[in-house]
Amino acid sequence: RSKSCLTLLECMASGLPGISNDVGDVGWMLAGCGRLAETGNPKALGEEMSLLARDASCRKVLGEKARQRILELFTPEKTVDSLEQAYRYAVGKKI
Repeated sequence: RSKSCLTLLECMASGLPGISNDVGDVGWMLAGCGRLAETGNPKALGEEMSLLARDASCRKVLGEKARQRILELFTPEKTVDSLEQAYRYAVGKKI
């Protein structure tokens, strides 16, 4: 379990669809470009893996969406801006 998974972002940046349990920010991170399985249900996770293993066109579409999502939301420039805003908020400074 993790709040935000770097491995997932690396897969998405490589144009691969992500598969994960729905924990933390993972559902938001994947948002239409991967598959989510019920947390704590290994059978559901296996079913999602099996679905992608059998369906090349689904893998391709989700992988393309994943790469686009990275470019829209998770570039270093965008994540630095978000992190800076969070730090400023945490120390009580107005942006």
